[in-house]
Amino acid sequence: MDVYNPRFYSTPLSLYFDSFSPRLSVNNNRVNLAARLPNLTAQGANLLDQMLQFDPRKRISVQAALEHPYLATYHDPTNEPVASGVFKADFENIDMDKTKLRQLVYAEIESFHPELRGGAPDQAGSPAPMHPSKRMRASDGGM
Repeated sequence: MDVYNPRFYSTPLSLYFDSFSPRLSVNNNRVNLAARLPNLTAQGANLLDQMLQFDPRKRISVQAALEHPYLATYHDPTNEPVASGVFKADFENIDMDKTKLRQLVYAEIESFHPELRGGAPDQAGSPAPMHPSKRMRASDGGM
């Protein structure tokens, strides 16, 4: 597939890429992964090379990566569901400050440790209560 697009080379984006050092240039030769990662198998280097393509149109698809021989041991088509639609990461649009992040992390912890429920940090950022096992150690004088 020919991905040369003459319009790209006359755009500000092209000038931006040209401002990088030659080592990072888009038109530079690719790094020899086998030389950089001597313990990586040829199949592993091949998959990694396909995944690290700068041009997204040349990158290996998720489906093709899962079917790559390097991942054959882990590939199970019966246990690899395909999304029915485009994944939306709406949670990334939340206006987040340190307190909100702390509350969300604590809520996630509580979902796995119900014994901690009700101890989320307050708006002032007060620390959550100690985990029961730490409370026992503290009441025993640290022993």
